[in-house]
Amino acid sequence: MFTRLPELAFVLVACINAIGICGCYASSRAMLTSLATPETIGGWFGLYALSGTVTIWLGSAFIGIATSVLGSQQAGFAVLIALLVIGWAGMLWVRVSQQT
Repeated sequence: MFTRLPELAFVLVACINAIGICGCYASSRAMLTSLATPETIGGWFGLYALSGTVTIWLGSAFIGIATSVLGSQQAGFAVLIALLVIGWAGMLWVRVSQQT
């Protein structure tokens, strides 16, 4: 197992992705605590947990539908890129207030 170059490249890319994803989870929780008020933080963390569960199903469904309908794995990958761009664009609206 994992003896050929493509397999080793896949494992390397998966490890790099895992490191990046762990950093994203940690920083998103830190950002959430800085954006939420003490009175509403429980609700925001509940929404945060729900959104992670929903997006894993919706993202997979969108990719599967695009791949199935268009008959191309490249179409599924294009949906993935579109979802990432939509998430990035959504982050442009987030503003942190300067508290002293």
